[in-house]
Amino acid sequence: MVLDTRFAAEHEKRMGFTLDREIEVIGARIAVSGAAREPRLAAPHFADETRRGPDVIALADATLFVPDGWSARALSIGGYLVERNA
Repeated sequence: MVLDTRFAAEHEKRMGFTLDREIEVIGARIAVSGAAREPRLAAPHFADETRRGPDVIALADATLFVPDGWSARALSIGGYLVERNA
């Protein structure tokens, strides 16, 4: 069974009616879950260091892009303060 047919059937089951138009898949997302982890908050090892753009800072779960003309300062409480250079 193709995706649009499966979607139409699930929509009918949940909503109680059939859509009167063709279904178009715009995006799909897959989420995988497992055993829960205890969150661990920690300040970056270079706390209070300022990085001037253009620069890319690799974070644990993301990437911070610092554009030209901007600076990012790692805060001792965690996170970054990103400001336009004066």
